[in-house]
Amino acid sequence: ILAASILLKEKITKDFIKLIAYTLIAIILMRIKGNINPASFITTSAVLTAVIGLALQNTLTNLFSGLVIQLDQPFTIGEWIRYENITGQVVSVTWKSTQILTREHGVLFIPNVEISNKRFVNLSRPTELMQMRIPLTLPAHIAPNQAVRHLLNFLKQQHFVLAEPSPQVRIVKMEASNISYELIFCCQLFLEQRKR
Repeated sequence: ILAASILLKEKITKDFIKLIAYTLIAIILMRIKGNINPASFITTSAVLTAVIGLALQNTLTNLFSGLVIQLDQPFTIGEWIRYENITGQVVSVTWKSTQILTREHGVLFIPNVEISNKRFVNLSRPTELMQMRIPLTLPAHIAPNQAVRHLLNFLKQQHFVLAEPSPQVRIVKMEASNISYELIFCCQLFLEQRKR
């Protein structure tokens, strides 16, 4: 009963169960009221069935992929995912597609079959802690120890940078004309968007 109630919370699962129920009712009514055998009706219209099956192939594939997503729950509505090179928040999972609100505030519609067959990263699990690595190049005439000290002070003053684990600045490469640094810090996942 508990498993059934969890499944019924999801829109696709509810709609799919309704579709099966209505189909069974229609078959029973055809049998009782119309005295029609549904099995003979289907077999006599094999060409029609094949045409409909081919026409609905993508729709049915997306439908079953959506059911798999809802049962497996690799992400839920409100969680952040990275799909290919796009990062966004899951806002809906429908029969046909998964909708993601991107950081640019556009909605991306990804067919369920694509998102279930390709790799993606759930950024909200196991925690919403995110490590950022930002490359930075400064002129070589700035002393490295002075640059590291100023960059660390800058990071510690930013409201989105977490104190634990503490931010770091490391030297990546030293050349005659410039020095490459990497700023490493942790922040809460997309904190700036949650405040809007």
